[in-house]
Order: sequence, then structure tokens, then C-alpha cells
Amino acid sequence: MPNLIIVLLFFPLAICGAHLVADDFRLMKFYKKKHWYFKPLFACPRCMASVWGGTFYLFTFGLNWWIVPSLFAIAFINSVLMSYYEKDRKSTRL
Repeated sequence: MPNLIIVLLFFPLAICGAHLVADDFRLMKFYKKKHWYFKPLFACPRCMASVWGGTFYLFTFGLNWWIVPSLFAIAFINSVLMSYYEKDRKSTRL
């Protein structure tokens, strides 16, 4: 069994960080064109779990059956983290 602490803490934080960096550098303005490949690359943290989380997992632990539940857990944690971030961001706006 892979080290679940790495999978469930580091991977979601790295994915949410990549999403926030893309948002800060205004890469989202290209997303307005509705290209389907922007969502799993940097526009949707839940969708990014499949591409980024799968890539991180394969390079870190190799291919095994734990990848499927790990990707679902990463997607869930990304959703929770981003919902807290959006709630905090809305409450701190002037």
C-alpha cells in the first residue's frame, strides 16, 4: 500500500496550488474560449486530479490498483479545499 499521507496531503495541495497559480497568472482568460483540454490541465481542481494526480501517482508509486481510490480521494479533497478557498475569498472581498 502506498504511503497514503503523501497521496492525501501532498498531491491535493500541489494540484490546488497549480490551479491557484494559473488563476493568478491569468491563464484562465484562455479558458473563456471553452477548450475542453483546459479543465484537466489547470482550470478545474476536481478534474485536475485525474491528470495531475494520476501522473504524480504513477511516477511516485508505479501502476497498481490503489490508483483508482487515490484519484477519487484526491478529487474529493480538492473539492473541499477549493470550496473553503472560494468561501474565504468571497468573505474577504470589499
